[in-house]
Amino acid sequence: MNLNRTFAPAAWPALLAAGALAQPHRGDILLTVTDDRIRTGITASDGGIGPEERVFQTDLGVAAPNFTADPGFDSLPGTFVPGSRIGFTIQRAVREWNGVDFFSLSPNEFEVSFATLAAYSPPDDTPVTGFTLSVGSNGQWHRHLDYTLMPPADAGVYLLELTLWNSRGTPGESEPFWIVFNQNSPREEADAATRWVRENLIGESCIADFNEDGGVDGGDVEAFFVAWEAGGSVADVNQDGGVDGADVEYFFVRWEAGGCE
Repeated sequence: MNLNRTFAPAAWPALLAAGALAQPHRGDILLTVTDDRIRTGITASDGGIGPEERVFQTDLGVAAPNFTADPGFDSLPGTFVPGSRIGFTIQRAVREWNGVDFFSLSPNEFEVSFATLAAYSPPDDTPVTGFTLSVGSNGQWHRHLDYTLMPPADAGVYLLELTLWNSRGTPGESEPFWIVFNQNSPREEADAATRWVRENLIGESCIADFNEDGGVDGGDVEAFFVAWEAGGSVADVNQDGGVDGADVEYFFVRWEAGGCE
């Protein structure tokens, strides 16, 4: 993986010291809790806690056709409350790399499963709430979900946007993170797609605060419709490559929610 090295929150070294005997598995998505929110990251070169990260890359078809169980998820003991459960939400429809961007919706869908449990990516950008899996008795959550690209499972590079949450409601839901899946495409294509996600989706502005003045009010509605009527890409808030009524609906769902985290 070509990872963007952003320094980890200051609290992470303390977590590492507390769980020094239980090193996180290298290659897994490392989960920590900072400011009462689940955070995704990577493991450092020594197997300890490394930088925060929200973009991950993996290959399909290594163990079985159209399939991978990587990256997994891991956390240090004591990260979560024993007895609680971690669940996931698939935030958007699967996107397919067109050589330039990930605006194109894919006709392929993903199955995300674990044993007999399964959830499927949506055909549009209506979030799908997946299943939950229990936290260990020591407060650790180490799981590998199974990702299967469903037929026709064409060759290409695919993007899945996810969040994680705890059944207790605290810590709060993670920020969106992305997994780039390479299905029999050249490595350079997958790397270019991963760079695009990191450069264009990380730190995206709050959609509800469309005019970026720090508040969510009528000014954002006015600013959105000015952009929408102009037909420019800035109004393509659902990132499907077009500016239409679906963007209006997407904007108002978030505007009516009344704010941004």
